[in-house]
Amino acid sequence: MPEETLLKKLQILAHTCGNVPVRREPRRCWKHSGTRCNGTMRRMKLSDLQAQKRQMFIEMMQRGALKRMPRTRPRDAEEEQVLNRLAHLRWNRWLQNGTLVILAPRRWRLNLPPENE
Repeated sequence: MPEETLLKKLQILAHTCGNVPVRREPRRCWKHSGTRCNGTMRRMKLSDLQAQKRQMFIEMMQRGALKRMPRTRPRDAEEEQVLNRLAHLRWNRWLQNGTLVILAPRRWRLNLPPENE
């Protein structure tokens, strides 16, 4: 399908009832209790909708609301062993130079240097 035709169809379908895209002649509108929409839908250009969503995404990223998702692929056994070994070595190094202080069997304090240094 040519791009122009697809864009026109998307612009026709970009009638929105609030922020929910619905068909040009909606059968049901969930926002208005399942009844037909009474013409309160406004037309929107696809580019305007994309710009609005992009702006919302940027604001959420700046607020820290969106963060990187944790990994979904499980680690292999060798990688896990290496990472555990590195964490153990780091823990021991912190104990030796006084960065980590053990207060009780299940309590400890990590003394980090000030941020301005």
